[in-house]
Amino acid sequence: MNHNKSRSLRFPKSRIALYLAKVTLVAAAYYLGGKIAVSLPGVELLGSSVWPPAGIAQAALLLLGISYWPGVALGAFFFDILGIKPSLILALQAAFGTTLQAVFAVALLRRLDFHNSLNRLKDVINFIIISAFISTQINSFLGPLRMYLGGLIQWSKYWEVRWQWFLGDAMGILVFTPLLLILFTLKPKIKYYRKSLIKSPEKWLMSSVLLIVLVVVSWIVFTAKTEAAISRYPLEYLPFPLIIWAAIQWGQSGAVFASFLVSCIAIWGAIDGGGPFIAKGANINQAILFLQAFLGVITVTSLLLAATVSERIATENLLRQNEIKYRELVESGNSIIVKLDTNGRITFFNEFAQKFFGFSEAEILGKSPVGTIIAQNETTEKNIVELLNNIRQHPELYQRNEYENIRRNGEKVWVSWSNQMLVDSEGNFIGIVAIGTDISDRRKAELAIQKLNEELEMRVAERTATLAATEAELRGLFAAMTDVILIVDRQGYMLKVVSTNPSLLIKPLSEQVGKTLHELLPKAQADICFTHVQTALATQTTVNFEYDLSINNQQVWFSANISPLSPEKVIWVARDMSDRKILEDKLRDSYAQLNTLLESMTDAILVIDSQANNIEVAPTNPQRLYAPDIDIISSTIEQFYGESAETFLSKIHQALAAKQTINFEYNLSINETEFWFFANIAPISEDSVIWVARDISDRKKAEAELRLEKERSEQLLLNILPEPIASRLKQNSSVIAESFNEVTIMFADLVGFTSLSTKLQPIELVNLLNQIFSTFDQLVEELGLEKIKTIGDAYMVAGGLPIPRVDHAEAIADLALNLLNIMQQFQLNLEEELQIRIGINTGIVVAGVIGKKKFIYDLWGDAVNVASRMESHGIPGYIQVTEATYQRLKHKYLFEKREEINVKGKGKMKTYFLIAKKAI
Repeated sequence: MNHNKSRSLRFPKSRIALYLAKVTLVAAAYYLGGKIAVSLPGVELLGSSVWPPAGIAQAALLLLGISYWPGVALGAFFFDILGIKPSLILALQAAFGTTLQAVFAVALLRRLDFHNSLNRLKDVINFIIISAFISTQINSFLGPLRMYLGGLIQWSKYWEVRWQWFLGDAMGILVFTPLLLILFTLKPKIKYYRKSLIKSPEKWLMSSVLLIVLVVVSWIVFTAKTEAAISRYPLEYLPFPLIIWAAIQWGQSGAVFASFLVSCIAIWGAIDGGGPFIAKGANINQAILFLQAFLGVITVTSLLLAATVSERIATENLLRQNEIKYRELVESGNSIIVKLDTNGRITFFNEFAQKFFGFSEAEILGKSPVGTIIAQNETTEKNIVELLNNIRQHPELYQRNEYENIRRNGEKVWVSWSNQMLVDSEGNFIGIVAIGTDISDRRKAELAIQKLNEELEMRVAERTATLAATEAELRGLFAAMTDVILIVDRQGYMLKVVSTNPSLLIKPLSEQVGKTLHELLPKAQADICFTHVQTALATQTTVNFEYDLSINNQQVWFSANISPLSPEKVIWVARDMSDRKILEDKLRDSYAQLNTLLESMTDAILVIDSQANNIEVAPTNPQRLYAPDIDIISSTIEQFYGESAETFLSKIHQALAAKQTINFEYNLSINETEFWFFANIAPISEDSVIWVARDISDRKKAEAELRLEKERSEQLLLNILPEPIASRLKQNSSVIAESFNEVTIMFADLVGFTSLSTKLQPIELVNLLNQIFSTFDQLVEELGLEKIKTIGDAYMVAGGLPIPRVDHAEAIADLALNLLNIMQQFQLNLEEELQIRIGINTGIVVAGVIGKKKFIYDLWGDAVNVASRMESHGIPGYIQVTEATYQRLKHKYLFEKREEINVKGKGKMKTYFLIAKKAI
């Protein structure tokens, strides 16, 4: 068999078994603690002066973890079910309250980084406040309430039992939880205590004497009978100095054990009918209260004192260790440490500094660093004082500095100094401490590297210049290779031909070398070129000219320059300029077409310089731009446009700065008529632009009318349909239908409106109905609901669509209640019997828009029909709701149950009248 496999199978079982064993142990400890506590004379099953299970429960969860809460619950359950013997529900409630109290306290303590050792003052304070005072409120509230509900106590006894319960739990936690925590965390300290007792028998003897005296004094004070004279004196705090002694001598463990020992003797004495508490108490309850107060005071005081002593001892040990480390670092470290006072005098010079600079401590202390470790000159003495002042004002700038220092023998050394400002307890500047590191070797290496870098940079610069010159030559040669290069002698022979583009050659290279110009070119071109060659040689200057050749049945134009290479030879460089020639021809044609186009345009075109002077006006129709009698050529922008000139001038500058076209719209008043223009300003030179303005007044007017008409159409559509539905309908004209799982529908009908119609004129009747429904509409909009439609004198509203909302039922309920109030006001104003009948239902509906004309957003479904039946089967002046709506509102609104009614198509239905909203 595979043993590894069997182990893996057994391991979870063993963990579960261990967990169950610990849970059982916690439950047994809780149960036994409770049985012992209630066995004390004078204490009933309802509680105890010191309730150990409360302390056992919290100690168990602090030691084992919150996951062992079932042990606490089981212990509380079995103690109640076997001791008090209530019902099963009450026993479960007892287990719940006890477990909740312990879990709450432990969870909160762990969140506050609680340590079980109780050696920190904050842990003791958190333990006292959270465990003894806050968490105990849980069970002291639930326990008596459980007893009252179970018939074990009367309500008149609730607060008395609650107080006793709280004190019992608090005392049990204060006495037993620290004891158990100390017991289970004491094992690592046993060896230390044994060594301490062996090394210091006096301490052991003193502790034994302390224990004996504590027991004897406690026994005498707390077991004295009431008839004895000693019990009538206030001697209950006589053991207190001994507990303080134990806390100081042994820390938290001594304080806890001493407090627990005194508590046990005090409780035992009270059980036996002795001690000061029985003597002074008017009855047993008062005596128990005195006992609880005493136990609380000695336990809290001893815990706080022991924690304070422990923290002080730990702090002293830490300071002592840090002092030892500091001294070792200062005296034996490999760093220079120098301390200066406010006058710049040396007050400390460590051993390494003495060796490094060559000064003994007696030679250097009390002297200025200037002249000793800093070279002296006319400004150094003044600089050291300024340095101290600067460090005081800006310490962050002097945290790390490098200086050149001197040794006693005059040798110069470089030191990296780390400076720290020193202040006294009141924050006053008392000097600085400087820690230095020898960096002489590093500085020498840096200087050597710097020198090498400078030499290297010079060499690189020289090499770079050479490479740049070579690169320039290569670039020039490469650029020239795109042209045709010829070497021609005085007689016109081709000595050499170079070209990277063979298509520019009139004949192949092999057929041109050694030939004359007249053999290669037509006679007319050959005569011209030969003349230019002779001119270049005769004048020894470059001759520039243009010529054309027919190559492969295409006319090719060349721009050539002929430069003398020697008295007998020239270099001829010819560049293809056919494209430029073509562009020039096209440009001439375009210019002619442009003039024709400008003459036929109705736009205004101006050429304006950067100083806003109108330079030129295109031959278009500019009367739309300015009045005919204005001399625009002699005017500036300011004179012409008035207040708008600054805006236009900024546009001109913007176009010139960005070197791109700027488009914008503007309006002008010409002959008392407003005109709108669309303009673009494009730069045509460094300091001038072309301004093209087109009249768009008709377009602007059409756009404004279209925008106004669109807004009217949008508003009209939103008055008919919800905004989301309207948006979808504009995008898609198909059928819109959606299912909503939870919607509340309201139908409201005006009762008495038909009879009122016989008394009013038709127009008055319609105005009244419009006034009522307009008030309804405003309220619907304020509550964020959706009005569906009006049917005669009926009004239909829904909540939760087209946008779902969780409070749809509450919103409809608020609307219905407000409608009742509104109708009451209308009734008072009209002095007529005019009421409203409202029905509400909640359920699933289908909502949407159908058809192709006269759109309306409507609802369908059984929920809509039932809501309509709620209105028609309702009572005037009342709001009738279904069971579905009632279940959603019953916690926030008041209802009156109505007898079942027979609803058409539904049979018997349970309904309710909505009365009002509950007060918060």
